[in-house]
Amino acid sequence: MERIDALAVLVSAAAVLVAAAFGARWLLPRLLRAGSSTTPRVAIPASWWPWIEQRVPQVAALEPPDRDVLLQLVARFIREKRFEGTGGAAVTDEMKVVIAAQACFLTLKVAGPLYPRVTAVVVYPTGFVARETEMGRTMSLPRYHGPLAGEAMQGVVALDWEAVLRDAAEPRAARNVVFHEFAHQLDFEDGRAGGVPVLAGGDGSYQRWGEIMRAALDHLEQRVNDGVPSALDPYGTTNRAELFAVATEAFFGRPDELRDEYPALFEALRQFYGQDPRRLD
Repeated sequence: MERIDALAVLVSAAAVLVAAAFGARWLLPRLLRAGSSTTPRVAIPASWWPWIEQRVPQVAALEPPDRDVLLQLVARFIREKRFEGTGGAAVTDEMKVVIAAQACFLTLKVAGPLYPRVTAVVVYPTGFVARETEMGRTMSLPRYHGPLAGEAMQGVVALDWEAVLRDAAEPRAARNVVFHEFAHQLDFEDGRAGGVPVLAGGDGSYQRWGEIMRAALDHLEQRVNDGVPSALDPYGTTNRAELFAVATEAFFGRPDELRDEYPALFEALRQFYGQDPRRLD
């Protein structure tokens, strides 16, 4: 009898540990950035900020305290991620900084590690053809055979450099390929691609996020069916992963329009990203 009771206790304890580990998969990544304040600061090359000012006006509008944080994140990103040129593209330091500045701009106020699943950024000189990926097969995504400006895969982001420059130069446009593809990477952090990044508020936050995304998708689908323009790109009707990506682009590119048409979605994104782009004008 004592042996049976002991076994039951062990099984119960194991169940608790498994549940805790499952929860940690969601919550721990969003708590780790707290330790980043102890990360040694590195010297930033003098050329970096002029490159950002010239190429990425939205990021260049940051005030000095946030600017300093962003530059440290850019340095970490460039140090931790591998950049590869393909299709004739030779990746320069300026290209790395311009891409990293936009990717890190998304996570400026987001607690957690810096794109922990991303290992490489592949840069094409211009549009490229999509590759079949495990993520695409898992989600049953239709394969796109035309030239792409960007693609997010497990561990890799591929970008068209021409599109990167074009989108970065238009901070109030609804399109930014770097924001779009790295929003996918934030979505992928829990191992799935469902339009839900890792949140810090527990089950209630995920339930509320799901309700907001469902309502936004229904609204966008209705707009598309009626032929009525929306603050969100119609491509967001593809699935919730794409909805989150285009919503991120609209949040930073057309925040007032997004706030007017999708107030709940705007507020959810404002809380997640910890930024209000309307204040950058």
